[in-house]
Amino acid sequence: MGPIKALPTVCEGISDAVLMVNGRRMVLPVRIRSGWYLEVHGKGEARLYDERGNAMAAVKPEGGVPLLEPGENEFRLSCGPESYRPRVRVTVVTESRERLIVR
Repeated sequence: MGPIKALPTVCEGISDAVLMVNGRRMVLPVRIRSGWYLEVHGKGEARLYDERGNAMAAVKPEGGVPLLEPGENEFRLSCGPESYRPRVRVTVVTESRERLIVR
């Protein structure tokens, strides 16, 4: 086994994320810093929070909030900057009693 080395991290965040759900596009025109998160609600409202849960800004998604369909749903996310490949986690929470599959 070779040496184990720690890799440097970048705390840049992401900007102008585009979430595609079943081919429908939603643009999130905001910069999300590392450790921060954005909650998008079904009525087209979104709020940006810092790492401590403090509300930092209200955000209006462009293109509306895509609706989920019963059964399988396809999600794709793209974001900037393009100078590195950020890791992003998307969590989907629904109020539906239908079985939804996210891929």
